Amino acid sequence: MMSIINMKPAVAVEPPDPLVLLQELNHRVANDYMTLISDLAIAARGLTNSDDRAALINAQNRIRALADAHRALQAPCSETTVELSAYLMAICDATAKARATERRLTLFLPNAEVVMTSARAWRVGLIVVELLTNAAKHGKRTGEIVVELQTVGRNLICSVANEGCFAQDAHCGSGLAIIGMLAEDIGGRLEYRAGNGWIGAALVAPVDDKFEAGLAPLS
Repeated sequence: MMSIINMKPAVAVEPPDPLVLLQELNHRVANDYMTLISDLAIAARGLTNSDDRAALINAQNRIRALADAHRALQAPCSETTVELSAYLMAICDATAKARATERRLTLFLPNAEVVMTSARAWRVGLIVVELLTNAAKHGKRTGEIVVELQTVGRNLICSVANEGCFAQDAHCGSGLAIIGMLAEDIGGRLEYRAGNGWIGAALVAPVDDKFEAGLAPLS
């Protein structure tokens, strides 16, 4: 005789929120940074040669700067509002220290507050850091990098420019493709320009999703 087995209907499982997965990954990376810093500190204390100890301490400080830059760019855990000028200042400072670049980093930020949601500001921050990385890669070795934030009505213009000549691959690569999608995600666009010994890129986007970036292309 065949027995009857009660089969429960399959329960549909919703896929995890990508942002939650990203937060978990960021947490694990941060822990790895702290482990490296701790290991280097222990190793440095065990050395008697001052030059060797100094080299490990320098490596420890370098990794700590990278960890600070990573922490500054972590995805927001909750939806709040952020003052963009202060947020960009913290991100740019952490990125400059992590890159240990010889280039001068100059910030021009508006006196008026630019307030937006944390999720939106996070995307702007990701875009700015990628543009900073590109500027450090392609710019003049001891030149200047300028980050400027302007507001026109309810739109913002955030530009990153550096001294140097135009490079054919400066506007190529997966990093710039990703920030192009991030710009579209907040209703904005990226524009590039070069001239007078400078090359730069600008994000043009609305401050919030109730407006659309309606500015003409930047000259």
